[in-house]
Amino acid sequence: MDNPGFTDINKSQSNGSANGHATPEKTPARPSCLSRLRNMIIHGLEMIFFRVGMTIATHPVQTIILSIIPPLLLSIGIMKFKFNEDFAELLLPPSSRIFDDRAWVREHVPFEQRPIRLILKNENVLSKESILALYDFHTKIEGLQVHGNYTFETMCVRILGQCFVDSLLALWFNHLEPLEKLTDEKIIYEINTVEKNPTYFMDFNATRMLGLIERNSSGHIMKAGVMHADWFIQSSTELRPIAKELEYAAIDLALGGHPAFSLISVFTMDSYAEEFFGGVYGDIILIVYGFPVVLVYIIMALGKPNLTEHGVFLTLAAIVGVILSAGACFGIGLACGFLFGAPHQALIFLLLAVGVDDAFVIITTWTRINKAHMRRPIEERVAITMQHAGVSVTVTSFSDLVAFACGISTQMPVLKSFCIYCSFGILFLFLMQSTLFPACLTLNQRRIEARRDALVPCIQYSPDYEPIACSQKNSVKAGIKKFFAPLLLSKVGMACVLLATLGVAALMGFSVSSLKKGYELEKSLPADSYTRAFLESQRLFFSAEGPGIQTFCGPMDYHQKLPILDRMCNTYVNSSYVMYGLVGNWIPVYKMYVGLFHPFKPKNEDGIPEDEDEFYITVKKFFESPLGIPFSKYIEFTDDTVPRISWSYFPMQQIVSTDVWENEHIMEVVRGIADDTTKELGGGKCFCYSVFHIFTEVIRYVDTEIMRNFLLAGVAIFLVTLLLIVDIVTSLFVLVCVCLTTLDIMGTLELWGFYLDVNMVVLLIISIGLAVDFSAHIGYTFMTLTGTRKERATHTIEQIGPAILHGAVTTFLVFFVLIFGRSLNQFFAVFILVVVYGLWHGLCFLPVVLSLLGPEPYYNAGPVGTLTSAFPPTLDQDMPKKSDNDSVWIDEPTIIPPTEDVESKDSQVTTKSSFGLDSSNIRYGAMDGGSEEAPAVNNDVTSVAKEVQNTDL
Repeated sequence: MDNPGFTDINKSQSNGSANGHATPEKTPARPSCLSRLRNMIIHGLEMIFFRVGMTIATHPVQTIILSIIPPLLLSIGIMKFKFNEDFAELLLPPSSRIFDDRAWVREHVPFEQRPIRLILKNENVLSKESILALYDFHTKIEGLQVHGNYTFETMCVRILGQCFVDSLLALWFNHLEPLEKLTDEKIIYEINTVEKNPTYFMDFNATRMLGLIERNSSGHIMKAGVMHADWFIQSSTELRPIAKELEYAAIDLALGGHPAFSLISVFTMDSYAEEFFGGVYGDIILIVYGFPVVLVYIIMALGKPNLTEHGVFLTLAAIVGVILSAGACFGIGLACGFLFGAPHQALIFLLLAVGVDDAFVIITTWTRINKAHMRRPIEERVAITMQHAGVSVTVTSFSDLVAFACGISTQMPVLKSFCIYCSFGILFLFLMQSTLFPACLTLNQRRIEARRDALVPCIQYSPDYEPIACSQKNSVKAGIKKFFAPLLLSKVGMACVLLATLGVAALMGFSVSSLKKGYELEKSLPADSYTRAFLESQRLFFSAEGPGIQTFCGPMDYHQKLPILDRMCNTYVNSSYVMYGLVGNWIPVYKMYVGLFHPFKPKNEDGIPEDEDEFYITVKKFFESPLGIPFSKYIEFTDDTVPRISWSYFPMQQIVSTDVWENEHIMEVVRGIADDTTKELGGGKCFCYSVFHIFTEVIRYVDTEIMRNFLLAGVAIFLVTLLLIVDIVTSLFVLVCVCLTTLDIMGTLELWGFYLDVNMVVLLIISIGLAVDFSAHIGYTFMTLTGTRKERATHTIEQIGPAILHGAVTTFLVFFVLIFGRSLNQFFAVFILVVVYGLWHGLCFLPVVLSLLGPEPYYNAGPVGTLTSAFPPTLDQDMPKKSDNDSVWIDEPTIIPPTEDVESKDSQVTTKSSFGLDSSNIRYGAMDGGSEEAPAVNNDVTSVAKEVQNTDL
C-alpha cells in the first residue's frame, strides 16, 4: 500500500491539544494509479538495495572477494591488446569504398612512393644563395645512409637513371657546376621561360613550387619568399622500416636548420600519424602525472582530516573499483575484437570521473544516515544508506549507459567501439560501486568505531580518544546551506539564473549555427610539433595545393581501350580541380614514340599499331626507352612472351579548398571521372585513390552521426530517467538540462575556434553521458522530499549538492592538466566545459525550475528535508533520538512489518504504510506544500522526523 508520507508538521500537531489529542480532520483522496505505480517502482528499488546492502554489510569480506573475481577474470582479454593506428579503420565505415580501393592497390602495386618534402623560406628564394643552399640540402639527403649499404640514392625513385627530385634544381640538372655559374637575373629568366623540365623531360611549372610570389606589371615572377622541394623513396613492404629510417635522418637534417633560410619545414608519409599518436601518449602520461592531485582531493572529500576518519581506505576502494571496471571492459572489448584507438586511452579517466561521483553520493548519504541512526548496528546503517543512495546511483549509471549505448548504432568504427567499451565500463562500475564500495565502507566504519588508525589499523587508540573538533566540520555543506541555497532560491537569485541560462543558450544557439565541419589536421598535433609547423606553412603558403592522387586501371584490353583511357586523362587535364592540369599521362608520349621509331608499322585511326601483339611489344619497348623511362613506375607488365599490361596508373595533384563542402565535392568529381570511365570501358576497372581522401570522406558522416546520436541519446535518457525516477515532468527537466549543457558546449567550442570533426563527435557523446549525472541526482532527490517546492529544492541542494560539487571538481582536476598538454586540446576543452555548464544547469538552473514548476513528491516521501522512505523496511529495532536537552537518548515506537492492505469504510480511511507505520493518525497534505489537517502525530514520531530533518552532515 502507498505511504501517504510525512509533510511539514506544525507546532500544534507536535504539541497536541491540552489533553494530548488533536481534533480529527479531513482525510486525503485515494492516490492515483500513476502515483501507485511509481510508489511501487521506487519502493521496489529501495527494497532491493536495502536487502543487497544488508547482505553486503553482513558479509563484507566475502563480498569483496566475490566482486573482484569476475572483472579480474575478464581482464585476461587484455592479452589480445592491439592498438589501431589505421585512420581508415578508425574513421570510416566498413562499407566505404576506400577499403576496396586500398586493398586493390596493396595487392597489385608492390611498392610505394614515399615523399620527403621541405618548405624553405627567406627574403628571396630565387637568388643564387638560396639555390645553392637548396643544393646543399640535396647533396646531404642523397648522402644519407642507414643500416650499412642502404642510402637514399640506392632507394630513391629514379627517372632516366637519376633520383627524381621535384624542385627548382631540375632546371640545372641537379648538378653543382651549372649552379655555380648562375646569377640572380638568370634564375629569374629561366623560372619564367622554361616550360619543359630538362632533367626528366616532363612539363615544368615553377609557380606550383613557389609561394609569396611577387610579379611585375607584365605578370612575370620577379621574387618569391617560399619554395618547396620533394625527394621520393621507393619502398616495398619489406623495406618500409629502412625507408622510415632514411626519413627520420632527413627530418633530423631539416630540423637542424640552415643559415640561408629563416624557416625550414619538413614532412614525410608517416609524420602526421607518428606525431599525432606521440602527442596523445604524452598527454595521457601527463594525466597520470597529475593524478596525485586528484587522489589527494578524493581522500579529503571522502573522509575527515583526523587519525581515524580520513578517506585513504575509501579512496583506495573507489579507485580499485574504477581499475577493475576498466580492466573488465577492456578485456571484453579486446577479446571480442573491437578496435582500440587513441580516444580509448581516456576511458579509464572517464570511468574515474563517473565512479568517484557515485562514491561521493554514497558517502554523502552515509554521513547523513550514520548520524541519524548512529545507535543502530553498522549493517543496518549501510543497508539504509544503499536503500537511499542506490536508487540515485542507478538512475545516473543507467542514464550514462544508455547514452553511450546509443553510439553503438553509429557508422564510425572508432565511435562505435568507444561506446561499446564505455557501456561495459559503466555497467561494471555500477556493480563495483554497489558491492565493493559498500563492503569496504562497512569495514572502514568498523575500524573507525574500534578507534583504530586509518593507515595502520593495528594501532588502536584509547577509548577516550576524540577527533579534533575542526575535523568534524563540513565547510562545503555549511557553505551550501548558509549561503548558496538561500541566495540561489531568492527572488533575485532565481531571476538571475533564469535570465543567464536563457541568454547564454540563445547566444550559444546562434554560435552553433555557425559551427563548421572540418578536419584541420594541424590542430590535433602538439604545438611544438614539426609536422604541425609544416601543415601550417603548407596551408599558409600553398593553400590550394592538395593531396597527390592516382587513378589506377586494372587488367583490361589496353589495345582496344587505350583511347578511352586517353580521354579520361584529358578530362583530368581540363578539370579545374587538378593543379595546373598536370597529369602523368604516358599515352600521348607513347603515340609520339610509335610515330618516331615505328613509322612503317600499320596503325589504326588512334595512331597505335593495329596488331594487338605489336601493340604490347611496342608499349614494353617504349617504357624501356628514354621517352618512357620517366613513366616506367606507372605501369606493370606480365611475364608472358608477349607481355600484357597488369595495371597502370596516372598520378596527379588535386586542389583543396578552405570550404569542407567544396573539398567533398572535389573528391567526388575526381572520383567520378574514373568511375565514368569504368562504365565506358564495359570491362576492366579504373578508380581514383588517395590516402588523404580518408579525412575528406569522414566529414560527410559527421553531421548525420551527431544528429542521430544526439536524438537517440536524448530519447534514451528521457526513457531511462522516466523509468527510474517515474515522473514525466522531472524527466523532461533533466533532459532539458542535458540538452542545454550540450548546446552551450558546442556553441563555446565554435567560439573557441574548434571544428566539428569525428573527434568532436566522440567527445560530445561523452559530454552527454557526464551531463546526465549533474541533473539526474537533483531530479531524483527532489522527488523524495516533501514540503513546498522551494523547501524541497532547498533541501535537495543541501543534501546532494556537496556530492555533485565534489564530483565536478574531481572531473575538472582529472582533465585540467591537459591545459599543459600537446595534443588533446579538444579533450581539455570539452571536459572542462561539461563541468562548468553541467554544474550550472544541474546545481543552479534545475533547482530554480523545480522550485517554480516542480511536480509532487513520491507518496512514500519522507518528512521535510529527509530522504525518501525515512523508515527502512523490515527493521524491528527502535530508532534512537535525542531529547530536547541533546543529552538523553529516548526510544521511538517499534516499526512493525509492512503490509499492503487498504481498508476504506464510509469516510474513514485507514492506511498502512509500505514501511509498516500506521499512518491513519498521521497528518499529510497536498503535494504542492498545502496541507490538510489530520489527527496529531505521536510526539515520538514527530521528533524522529525533526531529528532526521535537522541532521547536519
